[in-house]
Amino acid sequence: MRTRFWRQRTNIISATLTLIAALLLTGCFGNDEEDWNGKNISGLMPELEFDLINSQGKSVSG
Repeated sequence: MRTRFWRQRTNIISATLTLIAALLLTGCFGNDEEDWNGKNISGLMPELEFDLINSQGKSVSG
């Protein structure tokens, strides 16, 4: 009796996880058009300027 309960419970859990994965993956498919809600701000913002030192001690800049 207990093994049947756990087998049913395992089937329900695996079916639920499969459904969740399928729903999450639907966001990965769609049209190939780029319809982003963004705006090109080139020229409106100052150029990226920074100087950092990486883990090897070399200088890194924008």
